[in-house]
Amino acid sequence: MKKLIEEIERRLTSHHDLYDSPCNGILWEEVLLKSLVATGDKNASWEGGSHKIGADITKSKYGDISCKSGAKNYIKKEDTTYLSISGSRTGKYETIEEKKVFLATKHEDVYFCLARNDKEWKRGEKKYYFCVFKSLDYTGLEWEESFKRDGKTISGWKASNERMKVKIIKKNSDQLWTELKEDYIDEEYPITIR
Repeated sequence: MKKLIEEIERRLTSHHDLYDSPCNGILWEEVLLKSLVATGDKNASWEGGSHKIGADITKSKYGDISCKSGAKNYIKKEDTTYLSISGSRTGKYETIEEKKVFLATKHEDVYFCLARNDKEWKRGEKKYYFCVFKSLDYTGLEWEESFKRDGKTISGWKASNERMKVKIIKKNSDQLWTELKEDYIDEEYPITIR
């Protein structure tokens, strides 16, 4: 992992030699793929821009990887830091029961997330957090409807357990959003670009 982090940092430094904007999305996928290959992971495969469900990089020595950009946020009232990531759009599934079946299907082995804290970036600190964690398990969650401010109009669904809080937002093609407690991230490596 140490060599992989060095390769990621090298590529992120090159990115910021050219751009002030953060590396995320498809750029993060390509940075990760090239870093994996540079460390000898010759079987790793990527279809840039494919928007496939689940794994973005397949056949790597780490398994099938879902690449995520994320946000780290400290919630004072809970005294906990969360990693927030977006997930699949579930709009083609009509009911929450159909959505639950879809979410129960494993689409990747591991997540490799390049997260940022907005407050640090606003202060001019180009700091990333490379977070690695196993595929998330959405089975067994007790989903309930969530409502708009009027208390009557359904805005989606929400659920939580000791590891995470999740929601599906109707207005965003029923997209899944996950807030994972930092304690449940398997590995985390800060990368500061100078």
